[in-house]
Amino acid sequence: MNTLQLNPSPKPLKVLPITREAFSFAWDQRRALWGWIVVGAFLSGLTDLVDPFVKIEEEGEVDAWPNVLMVMQYCSIIFLASTPSTLVFVMLAINCHRSILIDNGGKCPNLRLIFASGEWRFFAWIIVVYTGAFLFIFPGITLIGIGALAGFFSPEMDNVYLNSVWIKTLAEFLFMYGVFLSPFLYILGRWSLVFPAIAIDHRPSLSWSWKQTKHNGWRMAVLVGFLLLIVGNLKHVLPFIGLSEFPMFSSYISSFVWFIFTPVEVAVISFAFRELTNWNSSASLFSHPVEA
Repeated sequence: MNTLQLNPSPKPLKVLPITREAFSFAWDQRRALWGWIVVGAFLSGLTDLVDPFVKIEEEGEVDAWPNVLMVMQYCSIIFLASTPSTLVFVMLAINCHRSILIDNGGKCPNLRLIFASGEWRFFAWIIVVYTGAFLFIFPGITLIGIGALAGFFSPEMDNVYLNSVWIKTLAEFLFMYGVFLSPFLYILGRWSLVFPAIAIDHRPSLSWSWKQTKHNGWRMAVLVGFLLLIVGNLKHVLPFIGLSEFPMFSSYISSFVWFIFTPVEVAVISFAFRELTNWNSSASLFSHPVEA
């Protein structure tokens, strides 16, 4: 496995053209991707129906002192339940990356549930990248804790927050998008180049991806984050069309929309990788293997 050369591009990424190209790729490949979308959405919908607290409540640990164990149980159940849909996502993402970077936009293969070493490597890097990015949410949690203490010691401030819709909405918006999601999406955008690198059988590293996106950090955050935010907020729209009363149906609708946009999200990262590395499938853009 080879290591890509480090050659940060000073030119700014063109966000809108890359996004249009990604949507065009997903549309052109819709017939080949349909099987992936249906299977992935079905498995993801099943994941949304899993309630980890059912088992935890059966064991009577909700009110117990070791809340850390409860959180670990919760995360373990969610991880196991989401693994099948994540594996489908991995195979879909690898095929899209290879279609763009190796076959120059050639036809993606139809649904084939084959999991080799490359797919496991991709899956492992998903865990590494997302876990690392989530660590940057903890400063936001600290700020919320400080805010809660301020409200506890100052009831007047707490009443102003609870009784003013505008202040509450503004505070929640700033906390959610400014304190929580912005650092997470920035880190995720800077590290996301490891995924196409793995898909084309190269050795990735977080430091390489970070340096390669040196002049385009916030552009990568926008490219990676805008679809995540749009699809992630879909559940807030469902109550307005009467679907919140049907949890199973709304879960599958959300999962289906998520997997419809998945090829677009993957293509965005591939096209950004192509621009930032000056990738050419017929050229040798990698250096000799680097020893670990």
